[in-house]
Amino acid sequence: MMRYLFGVALMIALLMTPLAISNAATNEMGRTQIATISLVQAIAREWFYRFRDGNIDRSQLDVATNGELSEPSMEKESGVLKSFGALQSMSFLDSGIVIGDVVGYDFRLHFASGMIIESIAFDPDGKIAGIDFRPYYRST
Repeated sequence: MMRYLFGVALMIALLMTPLAISNAATNEMGRTQIATISLVQAIAREWFYRFRDGNIDRSQLDVATNGELSEPSMEKESGVLKSFGALQSMSFLDSGIVIGDVVGYDFRLHFASGMIIESIAFDPDGKIAGIDFRPYYRST
């Protein structure tokens, strides 16, 4: 009888091991994802201020994005962003593959006068492969 109970206990332990490993991996992935989103949010916040203040660091952009970003478009975007006033808060909305290996992130920027959605995407080398600011309108 004792041998039978030991065998059952051993079998249960062996069956539960993959579940414990799986849960540990899931928890680790969750922490990694939160850390990644926090890092990306800090970069997105930095780039909001860069666009607002007209202080673009082109070394952080991929070749295509760098080529598309003209001085007149930056000045126009700066004026629009300044018109919203001081940034009050920022919240993560979503992330996913944009195209190929490019990963995009969306954030909602809150101001006293309204909200903006900031989308920022990164290529596999960590360069910014796209950035966009657009007014957020609540659907009714």
